[in-house]
Amino acid sequence: MANTQSRKVNLTKRIETADGLRYCPVVEGVRGRIKPDLVIVNEREERHPEGSYYIEWRIGGKRVRLSVGKDAQEAQNAADRKEAELAAHNNGVAIVNTNGTSLVGAVEQFLEETHKKAKNVLGI
Repeated sequence: MANTQSRKVNLTKRIETADGLRYCPVVEGVRGRIKPDLVIVNEREERHPEGSYYIEWRIGGKRVRLSVGKDAQEAQNAADRKEAELAAHNNGVAIVNTNGTSLVGAVEQFLEETHKKAKNVLGI
């Protein structure tokens, strides 16, 4: 199977700007860790204590974005975990959840359950 996932995970923060809500890249320190509440808006660093952090990556060219909370350290940890997960997947390593279910299996189960719920709601 061809590798269709990017290994790069971007960390952004969704903040309120004069133009409305916007996803802005976070500011990283010299060691690659993010600086809490600092984002880049219009090529300038700004402090924004409000808002939530998001991680984003691409699967087959399509962007996937996931909220990871309001804490900078937790957001950094989530980004690091996702990068490790993507690297493992790209190298053919099976990813297992802590409850013993593979990630693929968990996603398939979720989709199956939501599809059944949708059928029930629609009366199909």
